[in-house]
Amino acid sequence: MPVFSHKNAHVEVDVADISGESNDCKLTIDIGVSETTCFEDDWDQFEEDIAAWSLAIKGFAAQDADEVDAVLFAFVGAGAQDLVYYPMGTLSGYKYSGKAIMTSYAVGGPVKGACPFAANFQGTGELSRTAFGD
Repeated sequence: MPVFSHKNAHVEVDVADISGESNDCKLTIDIGVSETTCFEDDWDQFEEDIAAWSLAIKGFAAQDADEVDAVLFAFVGAGAQDLVYYPMGTLSGYKYSGKAIMTSYAVGGPVKGACPFAANFQGTGELSRTAFGD
């Protein structure tokens, strides 16, 4: 299961940039497998199935500026959204993009003027990896 988590990541959900308030982004790609072991096999046998991907975002938003909350809350129950993730920031050599559905959203009480938040997105369909600028 490849997991990508980077300090300078840039994240856009439906063209809304939430990178400035995010401090942790994690893209996970899972490849399913089906067991095909038969009685006569000496070792377990598996076949590759379909792939799935998800993105988890965490961060802090200023208590008096609710724009991050407004942006993320708008995706609750809104169906698939365009999601773009630059693991190394917008000046990196590649980006990941695809359609994703928000599966959870959490907001905590303020800590020294900043409210913690977390959002999880489940990819629906293909995740593409393209060169920066494409």
